[in-house]
Amino acid sequence: MLKLHDKETASAGNNTRSRAADPVLIDFRDETPDTPVNITLSPVAITADDIDTAGNSKFSFSVDCAVNQKDRLHAHGTAAPDGSSAKITSSLKNCRFPFSRVM
Repeated sequence: MLKLHDKETASAGNNTRSRAADPVLIDFRDETPDTPVNITLSPVAITADDIDTAGNSKFSFSVDCAVNQKDRLHAHGTAAPDGSSAKITSSLKNCRFPFSRVM
């Protein structure tokens, strides 16, 4: 579970907030290929803006991190709090994942 904290206080009479998570590290090991693949995402910076806790209005978010200390992953978009919709744009820079072919 990832807990977000308030980046700034909410406006008086308004329950929308800007939220941010402290940067985290994610280690992933894929043991499916013959040679396992290790992927480290660090630091993972996550922000979310305009979260409306009283309704189901879409909020904006962004995720940015280094991949294996050399490459870069960035994603941003909008999503509904109940998960009913999301629009995400992502980019990978210089990523060279050693994926194997699965037949």
